[in-house]
Amino acid sequence: AGLVRGLCASVVARVRPTRAALDAVQGCGLGGVAVEASRLGLGSPEPAARLNAFAAATRDIGADRMVHDLPTASLVDLAAVAGFSHASVAEGDDEG
Repeated sequence: AGLVRGLCASVVARVRPTRAALDAVQGCGLGGVAVEASRLGLGSPEPAARLNAFAAATRDIGADRMVHDLPTASLVDLAAVAGFSHASVAEGDDEG
């Protein structure tokens, strides 16, 4: 993040939801992290628990938490409650 600080207001890293990936970006001075919804296992019976776990694991890595391509629009509210600052729904969601 230090190399681009003069060019950008904030740097966000796209990560896999693994301890190794989160450890690798901890302390880098990032503005936040982003994750693809498909990597969070949101098809489980408890998608809110998955969103909460990722948000909790990344609380110390910048202010922003983003999740992209949620499978349904109804998960946007769950993501917001979990602490995500940004969320997007996969193209083709016909729920809303």
